[in-house]
Amino acid sequence: MKNFKYVRIIHHFILTIRQALSNVIFVITLVLLAILSQYIIAILRYEQPSLPQQFVVYLDPHHVYESINPNTTPPAIFSKNQRPHTLSGHQIRTMIHQASADTRVTALWIDFSNFLPSGWAVVEEIYDALLVFKASGKPIYAFSESYNKPRYMLASIADEIWIDPMGSLEINGFSSSEIFINDALKNLGIEANVIKAGLYKSATESFERNSRSNYNTEMTQSFLSSIWNYYSQIVTTGRLSQGDTNQEELLTSTIRMSLLKEPTVRYAKSVNIIDHIGSLHNALEITLPHLRFDAFGQVIGNNDGLVNYLDYSVEFNKNHKQRTLRNLLPGNTKPKIALIYASGNIVDGHAPWGTIGSASLIDKIQQAVNDQVDAIVLRLDTPGGSSFASEQIYRTLMQVREKNGIPIVISMGASAASGGYWISLAADEIVAHPTTLTGSIGVFTYFFTAENFANRWGINEDIIQVPDQYVHSTSLFKQPNELIVESLTASINAIYDEFLQRVVTAKRAANMTEANAIAQGRVYSGIQALDIGLIDYIGTLQLAIDRAADLASIESHFDIIEYFDNATFLDKFKASLFESSYIPLLEEKLQQLGLSLNIILRPRVEAYALETLRIR
Repeated sequence: MKNFKYVRIIHHFILTIRQALSNVIFVITLVLLAILSQYIIAILRYEQPSLPQQFVVYLDPHHVYESINPNTTPPAIFSKNQRPHTLSGHQIRTMIHQASADTRVTALWIDFSNFLPSGWAVVEEIYDALLVFKASGKPIYAFSESYNKPRYMLASIADEIWIDPMGSLEINGFSSSEIFINDALKNLGIEANVIKAGLYKSATESFERNSRSNYNTEMTQSFLSSIWNYYSQIVTTGRLSQGDTNQEELLTSTIRMSLLKEPTVRYAKSVNIIDHIGSLHNALEITLPHLRFDAFGQVIGNNDGLVNYLDYSVEFNKNHKQRTLRNLLPGNTKPKIALIYASGNIVDGHAPWGTIGSASLIDKIQQAVNDQVDAIVLRLDTPGGSSFASEQIYRTLMQVREKNGIPIVISMGASAASGGYWISLAADEIVAHPTTLTGSIGVFTYFFTAENFANRWGINEDIIQVPDQYVHSTSLFKQPNELIVESLTASINAIYDEFLQRVVTAKRAANMTEANAIAQGRVYSGIQALDIGLIDYIGTLQLAIDRAADLASIESHFDIIEYFDNATFLDKFKASLFESSYIPLLEEKLQQLGLSLNIILRPRVEAYALETLRIR
């Protein structure tokens, strides 16, 4: 009887666990069904916008990234001809190009108030498209509540620039700030052990010095001056082409000083920086007099005459999806160019989206080769990373060129430095933006020890080495001995020599001496890199694609196949969840904690600030 009692207890426990698990599974199923039903209803209700015969495209971009992985956006999970939630910089560029040739489009109206690009490469891609639109003879109207440098660069080409009466401008120049914690580490009893090859390799200076080195200062000033000269020339050309003026330079030192002393929109208007002062509502009413707007800036009646860029993009997105599917069907003989995106730090092996894993990128390159593409364009945006991973990618690209005969063109984004430039050396040609941060041909390693900290707090460590003292080991609580330092230094120098040899092999320098002279860990702008032969062309992603077509001897029309990382089920589930009706409640709760919804929703594509000027 006693044993039977225990059996009943165990049986009851198992039933309870089973019921609890069933309830959990049932709740999860209900949540998934609720999310799925929202998308089914949205798809059933959605109607592709019917575009009028004549209309103005209204562009109000928010966060704009180099690329958007379609595998992690809701429209890709429940795909139909739905309005996209956002567009990448390249998609916006394509949309503007289409609008310039579309006879139905009469003008482009842009609100930059919430425009936050992931880097300067995105700005330059869109600027190039606006030049094409401008050349079509159609007007461009620009408005912003305030202007920073990226917004104003794009607005400078507009026929009319508007700003809110309470707005502000921050277009005076570039700066680079660096925090140094060397003394703080010493006060804690922590030592930074740095070994590097390259006088200008400054990534570790923040914890080994108390201020910039002379090399770092000279390099940073040179880089910032290069992109400032480019920027001021661009905005001057754009603004002074709009009317009769005798100005030779828009942002003179006198004007920039006055903008600090008198930071008002009225002064900006008086020196031709902007054209009109008014709210968004005022700007819309005056520039589009044929439309009627309510108090909230919404078109009264139907939307004929003003079409949001996301609605306008549905048309070419549909054609793009059909073209991509047709490209991969057997029997398609139309030339194909692979466009592979690679953004983030370079690491070994497979890595999640937003990081360049050597194995992950090699898989995409292999997929492009298997698809029998005629050329490959690698859009690279990285500050660098693992030298071993960079070498694996380099070798793969070299083999594709030599064994498969497929030409490769690198298109540099906001940065392609250090390991990013190592990879680029495998290409037939390199195209960069004027403001691209590249070069940084150098190597470093570092680690921290806390011997003083250990002595201060009575921490002791006893190390046994077998078979003798010639064991490559480091300790957290002891400074490395001379043998370890010599070994690490020899390793770093060997990798640096390999880097220089890659530069010579790619014919970017005549010999090792010349390569060493332009290397030393120094970073260059795209303009500077072109002057010393580190790249071949200054231009956008489209130029890289055109160069790839030329190298592949493609004379007819060709299609582009874009390769993105595969998304996990969790990625897709998060995308679905955060596009649901729970967003307002979630946003409210986060705001109460002083947080923003962007920390969750922001795509893991770019890891760069608005202005990628931190020299690393």
